[in-house]
Amino acid sequence: KSACEARGRTKAQREMWDEVARLSRIRRDHPALQDGSFTPVLVQGRTLAFIRRKDRDQVLVVINGLDKPARVKLEAGDPLPAGTVLQPVGEKGPAIKVRRTGTLVQVPGLGCRIFRMQEPDEGG
Repeated sequence: KSACEARGRTKAQREMWDEVARLSRIRRDHPALQDGSFTPVLVQGRTLAFIRRKDRDQVLVVINGLDKPARVKLEAGDPLPAGTVLQPVGEKGPAIKVRRTGTLVQVPGLGCRIFRMQEPDEGG
């Protein structure tokens, strides 16, 4: 059996295939993820958060390298101003507003969350 053909994939291979396809679509749809600037937001143990920007496209990526879910605290300030709205990309769920005291983001184990950023002065 071949993992390149749907009928030849195990459950784990199907899940990996679907996740790579999902991430590829997100990258295709967001110019910032293709060749935007890179700004680190958080590097702490096996947790990483960064912003990619290109023109008006701004994306926050939060990665959890642990094998269990994590609540990642992102501090408000530069480069993530209070009032910024984080709209989940590639998943369903409510938008998150960055508070002055910081914001907690739930990230699955060995997973990531991707958000389109709408800064307070963008309106919308």
